[in-house]
Amino acid sequence: MITAVLTTVVAFAPLLFVSGTMGKFTAVMPAAIIAMLLASLVECVTILPCHLAHEKSLLFRVLNTVLYAFKWLMIPAMYANRYASGALNWFIARVYQPTLRLALNHRLVVSAACIAAIVLTFGLQKSGIIKFTFFPRVDGNT
Repeated sequence: MITAVLTTVVAFAPLLFVSGTMGKFTAVMPAAIIAMLLASLVECVTILPCHLAHEKSLLFRVLNTVLYAFKWLMIPAMYANRYASGALNWFIARVYQPTLRLALNHRLVVSAACIAAIVLTFGLQKSGIIKFTFFPRVDGNT
């Protein structure tokens, strides 16, 4: 979980360094997202375990009683969960595992295909077939 949060922070960090007028507008978003992610990480690692340690408290007992009273609302969700679990198990057994076995048995072919896809992507972008504009020009001023 810590690495997931930190990789997301690293992904948003370059947006803090965009220069010019657009940089002033876009810097607010990554700053807020990074602050929220780091605060959430601190809360999850430090405060949440303390809350869960008080599971026997009155609040948890009341919540469990309320949830048990509305247990009949959970029955459709249980059937949906069984269906989704069965579909996921079918996909894993019939599609994912055979594909993974094939890829692991032919590692060099898969690695070469990935490198070829990257080279092809950069080639298409460099040749101008795939155009890229970071901030496109807007027709109007307002």
